[in-house]
Amino acid sequence: MILRASLAAIALTIVAAMAFVRLAPVDAAKWHVRPHSIVPEAAGWRSLTLNPPAATPGAVPMPGGAYALEIIGGTVASEVLRRLDAIARATPRTTVLAGTPESGLMTWETRSLLWGFPDYITAEALQDGLFVRFSLVARSRFGDNDLGVNAKRLSYWLLQL
Repeated sequence: MILRASLAAIALTIVAAMAFVRLAPVDAAKWHVRPHSIVPEAAGWRSLTLNPPAATPGAVPMPGGAYALEIIGGTVASEVLRRLDAIARATPRTTVLAGTPESGLMTWETRSLLWGFPDYITAEALQDGLFVRFSLVARSRFGDNDLGVNAKRLSYWLLQL
């Protein structure tokens, strides 16, 4: 009897945790921020407009996520975001949280299959003469270890782009 009650309590705790992860309200303003404002200081992005950093070699892991900076020639900023938006929307369990290609800043939410853990991916495209400075940051809502999922997602999206 005690074992059955213990198992029921454990099952109820797991169901409650899953419900919390899936149903917790999302504050879009918290996640829809310029990528360079949350990338680690060591990446050199703090003065993005005054002294732009070089492109990163693909997605760079950071605690709870990843970031990337690409420099793309021969296009305009809104077109880069439009193409990335199509790639993001084709990714399973991914929806737009905020922004549009025309605004130059977009954020998507991607949820894991089983638990529904949310990750937030924000992209910003800035026109710099003939080039587009394209920055991405992906981060987990819960925890500091995403098991490399965000870096893999960013790398895949960049390859598709």
